[in-house]
Amino acid sequence: MKRLIKYIVRIKILKIYKLSLIIFNSKGRVIYKNSAYRLLNDKLSKASIDLDNILKNHLIEILSLEKRLYPLSYRLTLEGINFKFLFAAIKFPKIFPVLVIDKERENTKFKQEITRNISHELKTPLTSIRGYIETILGNPLMEQELKRHFLDRALKNVERLEELIRDLAVLDMASDGSRYLKKKKCNLSQIIFNTVKNLEFRAEQAGIDVKLTGFPEELPMIGDPRLLEAVFINLIENGIKYSRPGDSVSVNYLGVYSGYYEIEVYDTGLGIPEEYHDKIFERFFRIDSGRSRKTGGTGLGLSIVKHAIGFHNGTIGIVKSYAPGTKFKLQLPAAD
Repeated sequence: MKRLIKYIVRIKILKIYKLSLIIFNSKGRVIYKNSAYRLLNDKLSKASIDLDNILKNHLIEILSLEKRLYPLSYRLTLEGINFKFLFAAIKFPKIFPVLVIDKERENTKFKQEITRNISHELKTPLTSIRGYIETILGNPLMEQELKRHFLDRALKNVERLEELIRDLAVLDMASDGSRYLKKKKCNLSQIIFNTVKNLEFRAEQAGIDVKLTGFPEELPMIGDPRLLEAVFINLIENGIKYSRPGDSVSVNYLGVYSGYYEIEVYDTGLGIPEEYHDKIFERFFRIDSGRSRKTGGTGLGLSIVKHAIGFHNGTIGIVKSYAPGTKFKLQLPAAD
């Protein structure tokens, strides 16, 4: 037990981002707090806020669920500061590490990182567009067929920029939905039905069969329809993009467990190597940048999915043992 705790607390990301860490045992007893957590806890204690007890109650609630996908995240505002709590689980010995993330500090780090990434992503298509246009302008006697080829390539890069800008806008909404979005009662089944309908033509062109199984006519939940649609557009589109003619993409409703709808989205395509499973939800992460650009990906799709699910207090995870292809499991809260 002590050796495992020592290993956890030496993880570099805790020091880099100065994250607060507390570890509970299976009975909800605190067995470790790092220095960042103690400082935060002392600060909140002065405002009569018992952070230990808040996290313990969340853990008890999590343990009462019949099915759980870790890590689970919760958001809470304390003393005007927005926090995110990430609950993880280690089977043996059975302990529950909890990261407490100050969203203000996290956002500053992410803004710096995403600015660098955006600059890089914009540079490639802009350089290509400029090159094509300069070639055309520098060769007034160029054959029409060749000129059309260069203009077509420039247009493809413009479309790529449009996709990148659209994805960034959706990611911004999903990351900080409180500024833009209002949850309301909606029908999750209908949102998924419409999404599949809208992607049918694209799937047919790619020779991919998209299936829906087990869904009732209504799955009421409180959420933002645009953001929920973005979740399933991205997951199904990825299945289509990275599959071959004759493969399939399936969206299955598994049931409702402890107040959460459980849904699977899986394909029989190329799959994601297991060594990348921990990175696929990061902004701009690509397994193969050449393959992603060829299929039109921006590297933001799964990050949008993760943040949109988090905005709805749900969970998403990739099933590691599934092959061939890729399988995601989602949990979204049902309406009362």
